[in-house]
Amino acid sequence: MAATALLSWALSSSCDDAQSTSSDASDAALEVAEDVAAETTADDVMVDSSPDASDDQTVADTVADESPELVVDITCAVGVAIHTIQGKVVDENGVGLAHARPQPCLRSQTDTLNCLRPDPTPASGEFSAVFSPACLNEITMRVMVPLSGRVTMYCGVDIPLDRHVVTITDPFVLHPTVAVPSLPPEGDVNQMRTIHYASGLEVDLTPAAMEFSGGVYEDLADFTISGDEPSLCFIDPANAPDHVFAFYPEANVDGPGFPVRIPNSDALGAGALVDLFVLGGLDCRTSDDVTVHEGEWFQYGSGTVSADGNTIESDAGSELPCFTWFGYKAR
Repeated sequence: MAATALLSWALSSSCDDAQSTSSDASDAALEVAEDVAAETTADDVMVDSSPDASDDQTVADTVADESPELVVDITCAVGVAIHTIQGKVVDENGVGLAHARPQPCLRSQTDTLNCLRPDPTPASGEFSAVFSPACLNEITMRVMVPLSGRVTMYCGVDIPLDRHVVTITDPFVLHPTVAVPSLPPEGDVNQMRTIHYASGLEVDLTPAAMEFSGGVYEDLADFTISGDEPSLCFIDPANAPDHVFAFYPEANVDGPGFPVRIPNSDALGAGALVDLFVLGGLDCRTSDDVTVHEGEWFQYGSGTVSADGNTIESDAGSELPCFTWFGYKAR
């Protein structure tokens, strides 16, 4: 069954959560959508899925039938026929989040990527996405609360082999971020400047090269947490990083990535090496044009502890490729 048949929600390869009033941010989101379309097949349906701000004004505290019964009239040569994905979105305290957008990004048996237009969650944070049955190889959830300052989460989802409903038992946790304390004025967007994030992370970035999704330069913020935090669904606990940072708003980098300096909070010795990781988002690509797929925790480079022992500096060729989640692990 072609991926174009996935329809109870409108399909969109843009997977864009932008409600931004900035035309520049909207243009950047459209550019991301075009890049994603080029990465997938010509059968992808391109629909503007940017939710209107009015969509979030009133949300009924209801959720679709937890056990929907749909007729599954297809046979999958590859993949599994799925018609429903259900779960819950919560805040850092485990409380349900209203107005969240749990967005399924689906890869079909032809490896076509389509992201469904997400409906806002009610106050309970529960959701049930129902669509026409389709043969799926992979499901990645992209979960966000537009324009909220909360981080966007990407989580791979296990596909059951014996049923057509995917029930995600662990809730998606969306953490708040802290705004950059002293953000330099945007000024000349082609001029590189150092951003000193609240976590202590430093990034040398050029605003013109950032393709924001659902935010603008003035919204820059971050969040940091231990790499063994259970809510980090994209991390293998057996190989957890030492520390993880999350950025807001989500953004891709057009061209080479940006140098990063990380506080050496673990007192690693001068010259010690670490591996650097990034979470794949929509159209995240490394400096050598390697695609980091949605929800993939990807080792993209290395870093070295500075001579004074204060920071871990990204090595040449290991610049930050996209602003999603980022972390390191000592070798």
